[in-house]
Amino acid sequence: MTKIITLLKEIVELCETNNIKYWIIGGFAVDGKRGYISRNHSDIDICFHNLHQNKALEIFFNNNFIVTRQGLKYVFYKHDIKIDVFILFDKIKYYERKREWFEASFPKEIFNDFQIGKIGNLNFTIPSNEGLKYYGSKTKYKKDKLYTEKLPINNNIYSMIFYNEFADYKKSIKNVELKEIIVINSKIIEIEYEFLDVLDENGKKIGKSKPLTQVHRDGSWHKSSHVWIYNSKGEILFQKRSKTTFFPGLLDISIGGHITSGKKSKETAIREVEEEIGLKIKNKDLKKIGTKKMSLILPDLNFYNNEFITIYLLKFDDNISSFRFQDEEVKSVKFIPIEKLKSDLKNPKLYKKFVPHGKYYFYIIEKIKKELQINY
Repeated sequence: MTKIITLLKEIVELCETNNIKYWIIGGFAVDGKRGYISRNHSDIDICFHNLHQNKALEIFFNNNFIVTRQGLKYVFYKHDIKIDVFILFDKIKYYERKREWFEASFPKEIFNDFQIGKIGNLNFTIPSNEGLKYYGSKTKYKKDKLYTEKLPINNNIYSMIFYNEFADYKKSIKNVELKEIIVINSKIIEIEYEFLDVLDENGKKIGKSKPLTQVHRDGSWHKSSHVWIYNSKGEILFQKRSKTTFFPGLLDISIGGHITSGKKSKETAIREVEEEIGLKIKNKDLKKIGTKKMSLILPDLNFYNNEFITIYLLKFDDNISSFRFQDEEVKSVKFIPIEKLKSDLKNPKLYKKFVPHGKYYFYIIEKIKKELQINY
C-alpha cells in the first residue's frame, strides 16, 4: 500500500508543480474526504481538463510513466500500478467525460466547487460532494458506497448528472492494435493501444491485461504467433529487422506478432503475414507445429520477453520480390539454405547477425526438414 500512496504523491506533485488542472476521483477521492485510507486500492483515478491534456501527457511521459490509450480513455502505468486518466471536455453548462464504454456529463459546479482531500500529510484536489456521490453510486465497494450515501449534497445539482452507456460495447475500440503518434511541443510521443493478456507460468490467463511495453518491462508471460516461411528448395525465409527499438538490422523469424487481448493465434498469424510482407494467405495455408515456452532476457535494455509461442509453417515457392514491407518492422527478407543456416548459427561471429533465439532456430530447422522429408 505504501507503494501506491508514494505514486499518488508523485502524481499530485507533478500536477501542482507544473500547474496542471486535475482532480483525484474514485476511491482515493473518497478516502481524501474521510481523511484516512479505508481499504486497499489497486489503482488511481484522475481527471484532467482537456486544455491541460497535452501538457499532462508530456509531463508524465517525461517522468517515466507509460502513457497508453485504451478505447476512449488514457491509462498510465508506473511500478506496475495503473492510473485511469479521464479527460473533462468543457461544454457550456457541464463537463463531459468519456471512456471506452460509457459517457457522463457533470454540471460544472461539481468540479468548480472542488475540495481539498487529505491523507496523512498529502493534500490534493477532489470534486465536490456531488462528484463523490456519483462515484459512490457506481463503485463495487460497499464501504465507499455507504460512505458517499451519507454525504450532504445539493440534490438539484446531483440530479443533473447525465450517464449513458454506449449502444454496443462489443464494437468499442478496446484492445485494437494501433499506435497513435502525437507531437507535443515538437516531441514525438507514442500512445500505445496494444494490450496483451497476462498469463501464469503454465500459459493460463490470469484475468489481467497490460500494454505491450509494460509486459516487456515487467517480464509478464504472454502469447505470440510465429510463422516460418520455407520453400521446396530447402530454404528458410529470414527478415532483416528495420530500425526498431530492439535488434535493428539483425536477421529474425520470418514473421512474428503478439496476440492481443481477445484475438486468436491463427488470426494473428494471418494478419501479421499481410502486415509485414504484404502477402495474403488463408487458414489452410498455415500448418501448426506446436507451442513453445520461450524467454529472451536483456537486463541492460530493460527488456524481459517471456512468451508462449504458437508456431506455424508456411510453404512459399513464388518470387519474394512481390513482397511489400512494413517499413517500421521489416527492412528486407531473404531465403537462407538450411545447411548454410546451420553453419552460420554455429559460427560465433556469424551468429551475431541473428536475433539471439539460440536453440529455437535448430528446432525450426528440424521441423522444416521433416516437412520436406530431408534426412541430412
